[in-house]
Amino acid sequence: MAWPAPATSASPPRRPPGTDRPIAHVHVKHSGSPNMDLQSKLAGKFRLGWIVAGGLTLLTLVEYWVATAVTGNLPYILVIAILKAWLILKYFMHISQVWDEEGEH
Repeated sequence: MAWPAPATSASPPRRPPGTDRPIAHVHVKHSGSPNMDLQSKLAGKFRLGWIVAGGLTLLTLVEYWVATAVTGNLPYILVIAILKAWLILKYFMHISQVWDEEGEH
């Protein structure tokens, strides 16, 4: 007894014996659970928060080095402090949402 050859993706689907009608193909788009979009958004925001926190840490280390190793360091420290304040206001305090009309009460 010979085994039938396995169907490949290039071959048309087999019809049940005794039927001449073509098989209907239904394409279903699987989008996953509705929470997957929310989870991926939250994961992206969480990742961005860690990146910003790492940037703030790096800026703090640079700020310390400038304060201890560079003479006449006040302008440099002010620029670094303003940059750090902007990162905190934008990413952790969400200052841009203050002027959004979408969340008004």
